[in-house]
Amino acid sequence: MLRFVHLIAAPIAAAGAAVALSSCMLMPSMGQVRTVVYDCQGARMMVAYNPGERTASVSWPGEPLRVLRAYDSGRTFTYTDGRYRLRGQDDTVRWEIRGQTPVTCHARAA
Repeated sequence: MLRFVHLIAAPIAAAGAAVALSSCMLMPSMGQVRTVVYDCQGARMMVAYNPGERTASVSWPGEPLRVLRAYDSGRTFTYTDGRYRLRGQDDTVRWEIRGQTPVTCHARAA
């Protein structure tokens, strides 16, 4: 009896995995993380945008990785945690650290 259950369960599990994989591949890119590299007046910044969680993870030289929350701000986008802020439109962003001069950054060509 145990062998019979195993013979039936294995194909069902494999079929379920195939369906799950194919449905993941058909999902729209809306929930996919998109990483952008920016040139920022001599420094390089990497940002991983996660639209599903409405966050941006920012890697800036000399600073720990920061995960910022999205805030609706009209035609531009804004991510902040209170001390750090990333604002932008299209391929240009401003990186701001409270108490420091903001830096303008441009997305690198793909």
